[in-house]
Amino acid sequence: MSAFEFDPRARDYSPANAYSLALLSDLAYSSKGVVKRRLKSWGFDEDAFDFFDRGDTQAFVTANDDCVLLAFRGTEQLLADWLGDLHIHLTGGPLGKVHEGFAAGLNAVWLDVLQALRDLQAEDRDAGRPPRTLWVTGHSLGAALATLAVAKLIERAEPVDGLYTYGSPRCGDADFSAAFDARFSSAYRIVNRNDVVTRVPLRPLYRHVGTVKYIDDNGVLRGEDGWQAFLRSARFAVEDLRALKVGAVKDHLSDQYIAALDKLRAPAVAVPVG
Repeated sequence: MSAFEFDPRARDYSPANAYSLALLSDLAYSSKGVVKRRLKSWGFDEDAFDFFDRGDTQAFVTANDDCVLLAFRGTEQLLADWLGDLHIHLTGGPLGKVHEGFAAGLNAVWLDVLQALRDLQAEDRDAGRPPRTLWVTGHSLGAALATLAVAKLIERAEPVDGLYTYGSPRCGDADFSAAFDARFSSAYRIVNRNDVVTRVPLRPLYRHVGTVKYIDDNGVLRGEDGWQAFLRSARFAVEDLRALKVGAVKDHLSDQYIAALDKLRAPAVAVPVG
């Protein structure tokens, strides 16, 4: 079983946190019972656990003495349907206009999620302790929902300490992206190699948010330069996504992200020469 190593006070991108939150995002695809048992094995409080399953959206909140974690999942087939639609509509959302389908997915669970977070905040106040840090994560459609959830929290001036997403599609328009990045600097958008889902919905109508962490074909973590090189070299059209199930696109798979980030979380050890 993989260890869950997490720094709840990290101020910048953390390779250990990126790996562990990838595990959490992958866990979001599991049933409630599996999620609860795994979280217990990782040292999270059984009493500080809420699981939400409404329509096509699934999410859970968990906590320990130091942090609160919120993870989202959505059905892959629904993601393929939404992203394969050439007539994708923008709707009014937090901080700007956002993808209509993604907004509807988040709204299905949002009030319950918000109440769970507020209950945990109230526990901290009642105990007279500093508030626990809050981290939000998700893979694929879950990444889009996680991004919109953070946007809603930003709009409410609620504290969020970090957003780590994996294989995220674009979520909103240029105004949304600009407002998000101006008000929140701890969003890390991880892209694995040729993950096609990260290229849709198409620009210029849609834009990404956050700081990109691009894992290239050699497993090296790069920034904007790697992402831009991928955009220039990739051969992809919306019709290609229509013809494939999202899960069939290897570089998009959650376990591919976990494997790549596992290798990146520990610094390379120099081998003496001679």
